[in-house]
Amino acid sequence: MAVTKDLLSGAIFALVGLIVVIEAQNHAMGSLLRMGPGYYPTFVGVLAILIGAALIAKSVMQGGPAVPRIAFRETAILTASIIVFAVSLERLGLVISTYLLIGIGSLAARPYRPLETLLLSTALVIVGAAVFWWFLQLPIPLWP
Repeated sequence: MAVTKDLLSGAIFALVGLIVVIEAQNHAMGSLLRMGPGYYPTFVGVLAILIGAALIAKSVMQGGPAVPRIAFRETAILTASIIVFAVSLERLGLVISTYLLIGIGSLAARPYRPLETLLLSTALVIVGAAVFWWFLQLPIPLWP
């Protein structure tokens, strides 16, 4: 049996649901009329297990597309761009940090399009400055 997207996502749903149900047992369940703190997490966990079981059953009966390979290069580049943004935000300001975020992150795309990257970065700088600095008045410096 091949590992399909449905099989893998169903297993993840079921595993997360099982962990939630086990963890919710540390809290009082209560009753349907007077629910305790463990009632709702148990309900959601059981629901996740049922969704996972349905996805696994669908995968076994119908098959489906195989799980694609993990794009390690692209994932590493995007992660690096987020880390650079987080580290540089207070030191370099919102404008330069946003340009760095988009510039580094765009290296993950093939082919690299510098004009589109510059236009997107400029638009996000304007929107980011308007929302976070002007509208929400967060204490984020715009410039170093």
